Amino acid sequence: MFEQTLNLHNWQRAFHVDGSLRDIYVHETTAWDWSKFMQLVARYNPVFYREGEAAVLPDRVEGLPGQFGAAALLLSFSPGKVGVNCHFFVEDEIELDVDLREVTSPLEVKALMAFMVELGRSLKKNVTLTEEGSPTWKWFGYEHTDDSIILF
Repeated sequence: MFEQTLNLHNWQRAFHVDGSLRDIYVHETTAWDWSKFMQLVARYNPVFYREGEAAVLPDRVEGLPGQFGAAALLLSFSPGKVGVNCHFFVEDEIELDVDLREVTSPLEVKALMAFMVELGRSLKKNVTLTEEGSPTWKWFGYEHTDDSIILF
């Protein structure tokens, strides 16, 4: 699945270091989706911070301190060598940041795509990689209904 997509898609354009980040989005999420997300991420040895202090990652979204967006929350993990961050902005959307400087070869792209597929399958939802802060400017994604990587 990934090799064909990598051959068809110029990953260097999508991950060109331009001073911005890339975002991974899952839309229309619920507390159940967030709990599944946190269970999945637990396998990547995450580091969780609350107000800048290291904290224990709760296994359910109901265990998050404060409300979404009310406290400075940060969850950092790495599928492969690529660092991914989650700030828990809103409950109805999972938004993850990817630092482009860490995506230096097709191996990192494959690891990131594998994580996106795993996340989409776990939540039974579409997952997209976009420009920073632009959920409609999509590069590629995981299409849940077809169980496939799609290019935009």
